[in-house]
Amino acid sequence: LQESETRLSMIFKNDPTGIFIVNKETRIIFDVNDSALKSIGLPRGDVVGKICHKFLCPAEMGSCPICDFGEVVDRSERVLLKPDGTRVPILKSVVPIKLNAENYLLENFIDITERKRLEEELRNSEERLKIIFDYAPDAYYLNDLKGNFIDGNIAAEKLLGYDRNELIGKSFLKLNLLSLKQLPMAAKLLVKNSLGQATGPDEFVLSQKDGSKVAVEILSHPVKIKDQTMVLGIARDITERKRADMALKESEERYTSLFQGAA
Repeated sequence: LQESETRLSMIFKNDPTGIFIVNKETRIIFDVNDSALKSIGLPRGDVVGKICHKFLCPAEMGSCPICDFGEVVDRSERVLLKPDGTRVPILKSVVPIKLNAENYLLENFIDITERKRLEEELRNSEERLKIIFDYAPDAYYLNDLKGNFIDGNIAAEKLLGYDRNELIGKSFLKLNLLSLKQLPMAAKLLVKNSLGQATGPDEFVLSQKDGSKVAVEILSHPVKIKDQTMVLGIARDITERKRADMALKESEERYTSLFQGAA
């Protein structure tokens, strides 16, 4: 029995999760392990016997559920407040237990500071990527393998003349973006994307919302998002380039005609 108690005491003391026991008055009794003391930021003597809610941030004190000793009463994220003002986010769970025929609550929690930091970094990274996507000079869009639009950036809205919400959920077929002559080529490119192949640059003439035509050059790349294959498309307006090419060709033809006439 002594050896068993020694092992349990070592496990309790060195467990990486914070552990303490609470009585019906929500006071911490018996003992608190080292992980809990580290997160709370106080010595054992300043913790044992105190109301457990005292160590939460003031804004959260009133949000803790009323203790019910018949069932699990809480499994949630909370924030501890150390004496120096440091906030420690924790994931806490509470389990009812019996000791010497008395009801108590076993509370344990883990410090999730690092997880929160990584989540914040991920959010910031996603926000940065969203800004890059939205304000890219070329039209960026996402569609599924059936040609349905999932998202598009500001340049895509300007290029097509549609608001993003008018595009999302609709296919290029339904929007009549392509002429019937161009549909076989578009279908062929989607098949390549479904096989994991990138395509382009390929030239298309798109019909804008007001019926105007715009010449574009499109690159597409299959991408995986949440285990679903999607297509990232990049469309560049080449109307001015086509006009310049046409003007250069006409100029060359006139020059050739004049040269031949002089000869």
